[in-house]
Amino acid sequence: MATALNKILCCHAYLAARRDRIRETRAKVKVDMAYPLVGLMLWFLFFIIVPRQKWRRYYPTLLFTALLATVCDLLGVVYLQWEYIGPNTGGLSLWSDLGIAPPSGGLAVYLQNKYPRWAWLNWSFWIAANALGERAFVEWGLIRYHYWNSLKATLFYVFFFGLVYLQDQWFKQGKNVKLWEMDEE
Repeated sequence: MATALNKILCCHAYLAARRDRIRETRAKVKVDMAYPLVGLMLWFLFFIIVPRQKWRRYYPTLLFTALLATVCDLLGVVYLQWEYIGPNTGGLSLWSDLGIAPPSGGLAVYLQNKYPRWAWLNWSFWIAANALGERAFVEWGLIRYHYWNSLKATLFYVFFFGLVYLQDQWFKQGKNVKLWEMDEE
């Protein structure tokens, strides 16, 4: 009788543990979808907000932002500032570098060009949105800070979007701008 009761209790404990693991996996899958959902949403917004005739004008900004995000992520991961727990490739979150950063930079530059009077508010919004988004990913367990924190992340986004702004200003003053102006006429 005692062994039968032990078998039942062990079976019940095993099934309860298995059920908990399944729940954790389902919750993790929902959270792991955060990167693709945010990335696809930002790209969708970029393609809806920016007129189709002007997409080519923002190619340099999109490429620069993707490259800058990848280099910054590589430095942060190599120097153990943070690590990506969620979907990553070689320690880097390509959804973050190619899915979230480029449309954020592209939308920031587009909105600054369209509404120059509101430039400070525009850039402040993108800095805050990225810092808060990163904090949400930390809370969801997709990013783990080692020698990094939310203040450093916010200051990093000031630097990051400052470089995106400088790249756009440099590109506008360069000779290559004439190639892109043909599309805007």
